[in-house]
Amino acid sequence: MHRLVFNQDEFSINKEQIEFTEKVLEKEFPQDYRFFLQQYNGAEVFPNTPSLNFISNSDTIWCFPIERFCSIGDIVLQKKYQMEYTWTKYLEDEVKQYFEIEVDDLITIAVAERGCYYMNLNKNQFGQIYYANYLGENGIAKLETSSFDDFLKHLKPFEGDYGFEKSRKIYDIRYFDTPSNPALGLKRFDEVLTKFGNANSKSRESGWTVIQYYAYYNQYNIMGKHIFNHLFKPDINMDGILNRSIDFDVISKIVLEYGQDYNMPYNGSYPIHWITSGTMAKIKEDYELLDKLLKSDIKIDFTIKDANGKNVIDRIRLMHNTYNKYIERERQRWKTRPEMLNQFIISDEINKLVD
Repeated sequence: MHRLVFNQDEFSINKEQIEFTEKVLEKEFPQDYRFFLQQYNGAEVFPNTPSLNFISNSDTIWCFPIERFCSIGDIVLQKKYQMEYTWTKYLEDEVKQYFEIEVDDLITIAVAERGCYYMNLNKNQFGQIYYANYLGENGIAKLETSSFDDFLKHLKPFEGDYGFEKSRKIYDIRYFDTPSNPALGLKRFDEVLTKFGNANSKSRESGWTVIQYYAYYNQYNIMGKHIFNHLFKPDINMDGILNRSIDFDVISKIVLEYGQDYNMPYNGSYPIHWITSGTMAKIKEDYELLDKLLKSDIKIDFTIKDANGKNVIDRIRLMHNTYNKYIERERQRWKTRPEMLNQFIISDEINKLVD
């Protein structure tokens, strides 16, 4: 047995909170799992790879390392909302067919690098642990373990591990992702944030504060947008947000309503450099954002130079060339569907700068 080290993301809980959760679930927890929740309330763990035999419906499945054990708050939210990270919507037919159990009897107790670990709370298989993976190695496995304590005792380092690589739950939107009922996710987010700090806190593992992180994420994820708007207050420290945001409305609000200077650097980096990197992976969104900025009342200092001595106009020229290459690549891709090219804009403002 390896010595286990835990990294807690949330405050410890008491017996009453566990009993409340059992009432919400209308099921009881095994005593060893109750003790674990009361002591750690979900956490990262190292070592984190189960070394147990299992019965499975797949010849290729194997148990991936655990990223994080779920907290009592996560388990309650799983009951109130179909959380995507649990994968339970894919389990119903398989667990009934292969193991003669109901998916409603399972709770997600841990998220793995791929898939999840579950515990059965039905009296017929009370405390039995399962694993399911739906990311490349489809299948579900019934682990040969006698208890949750036994499960913990069989955790070992993953081959090639270099030690405990900690992360922070507050940066993992999966645990708060309730887009059709954002109030539920925001409540869960606030519970985790209370232990972590506040919107301007950051961990040793991340170079960005919470508000800076979600300034970027709000462009891609509906819940990310809800979280950013939830965090964004007039009295918040806005340093660095302009270097992360690619949402024109957010940038416009910070600059035009709150008086932040779009041409001021943060940690040596300028906001305009963020969107003129010319990176192919995000060239379309950067081009469209620059077009909006040039049409707005936001002032851009085109004399700002990067570390290579290129000013903003130089960078925009390179960006413009990359954008044209991207369009040409897409034109080849959609030869039989030319209407797909209608999604690309041609900016008169950018063309004036590069001509």
